[in-house]
Amino acid sequence: MPGPAALVAPPASAAAGGLRPVCRVFAGQPAQVAQARRFVGRVLSAGVVADVGLTADAVLLTSELAANAIKHTASGQGGTFAVIIWPRPPAIRICVTDGGAPTGPSVAAPGPLTASGRGLAIVEALASQWGHHAGPSGRTVWFELSGRL
Repeated sequence: MPGPAALVAPPASAAAGGLRPVCRVFAGQPAQVAQARRFVGRVLSAGVVADVGLTADAVLLTSELAANAIKHTASGQGGTFAVIIWPRPPAIRICVTDGGAPTGPSVAAPGPLTASGRGLAIVEALASQWGHHAGPSGRTVWFELSGRL
């Protein structure tokens, strides 16, 4: 998998404001989803975000994207995934870069008794905006949350 910078271009406002991303790479194992949640919570709680609700939403959405990376991409087959946090006042952008898959992410409508399949629907509902793009050997799914930074 390429380094996170290979798939994630810095937002224009980050360069202008002198804000730098914070990145961490995780093994593509289910237990690492909890580590990714803790990473995002620690970074945002350390003075990056003043809104506790915004931090909680960011942790939840990161968890969904990390779980998807492990379940649906090469990251979960012995690979890695990266979580990149971009402070972009008045928003925060979080990107999850994974090992890629034959198909892109999709917001599906699971049945009422289906135990999974709602992750991207949750991202779509909570994020002010989100998207994805593919690179030569992986993809990045990102979301932005607006609030008090």
